[in-house]
Parts: sequence; C-alpha cells; structure tokens
Amino acid sequence: MRTSTMKTATEFAPFGRERQSRYCWQSVPRCYWSDMRLLIIEDNERLAGLISTGLGRQGYACDMAISLGDADDCVAAADYDAVILDLGMPDGDGLAWLSRARRNGRMMPALILTARGALGDRIAGLDAGADDYLVKPADVAEIA
Repeated sequence: MRTSTMKTATEFAPFGRERQSRYCWQSVPRCYWSDMRLLIIEDNERLAGLISTGLGRQGYACDMAISLGDADDCVAAADYDAVILDLGMPDGDGLAWLSRARRNGRMMPALILTARGALGDRIAGLDAGADDYLVKPADVAEIA
C-alpha cells in the first residue's frame, strides 16, 4: 500500500508541538475561534516556537515551517492570512522566496522578522513585497 508524504493525522512531535503534516508544525493546539491563521517561516525552531506560543496566547492560529521548501508545501496545502518570514534560511534567501511568492500571485501579507537591520536590507525587504519589517529581537506584542 502506497502512503502519501503528507500525513493527515495529527501525531505527537518533539518540544511539545503537534505535527499537522510532514512539513507544517503547529506549536499549540489549533485555536478554532481564531480569526487569523499565520505561517511562521523560521529556521530556529526554538524561536519559532516561542513566537508561535506568544501569538497563540493572543488568539492567532500559527503553523511553523523551518525551511523555505517546507514553507512552499505549507502554502500549497493551506490558506494563510499572513506569513512571518526570516530572511536567513538554510535552503535559500527569504527575500527571493517572498518575491517568487508575489510573482505567483500569493498576496497574503508578509512580515519580515530578521536580524538584518541595515537600512538597505529594510528597503530591499519592502521592495520585495513585504508589508512590514522588524529586526530581531522583537517583542511578541510588536509582532502581533
């Protein structure tokens, strides 16, 4: 019997998270009353989990992708109201991913959350299609 690479059943995963699929991690149980579903694209799993937990406490439903390839799979599998994107990803540049997403018609709002704080980086991020740009470290209240 052939199995799909995307798992439909929720299974327990490390760090107290639930794994919704092979690619998208949900850090807290799905908050069905939430009005917004966010995708956090961050290669630092601990940081992504902290952001997701903080936003989850404020009523946001958050999924996490730890690579740009995983982010592509998440976006293809679900509709997100917004993405929170790190630029320095292990499998590519977040700006290139965002530019490609915009060219492909994915127009969900994008917040860049990165350590790159130079003026040129901020301008490049906004020119690539980001709706906002925050430099790490940032408070969860500022992200929300």
